Amino acid sequence: MENLNFALVVTVMGMGITFLVLIILSILLMGMNNLWDRFTNKPAPAAEAKRAVLAAGAVDTNAEPAAGDTENQAASETAGLPGSLIAVISAAIAASLETSTQNIRIASVRRVERAGQGYAWSQAGRQEIINARQRFFERRGN
Repeated sequence: MENLNFALVVTVMGMGITFLVLIILSILLMGMNNLWDRFTNKPAPAAEAKRAVLAAGAVDTNAEPAAGDTENQAASETAGLPGSLIAVISAAIAASLETSTQNIRIASVRRVERAGQGYAWSQAGRQEIINARQRFFERRGN
């Protein structure tokens, strides 16, 4: 019985020390990541996207549109999408292009209907895989 108690204490101590060390390593890695971002003066992609969303969301979507914005309002109204969704879409595009929302203009937004075996993104992914395999076999054959 004494051996069982000793084995249980050793097991609990070992697991406790292991988890404690893992938590400390995790905290150290997060701190090093923050220091790296601070010294390279490069904002994190998530922070940049959040800033773009906030900048795009600061626009009053209920206000009267400017002369050139009637197309955007008509496109969002015909698609049945709220202006806040258009703002989020434009912020996502700006973040992926690594530019400001002022440098892009959304001409129209429409829903993509289900085509064949899946949505457009999955079809594009399948086509990309097929093209990569074809290039691989073409290189391999030469």
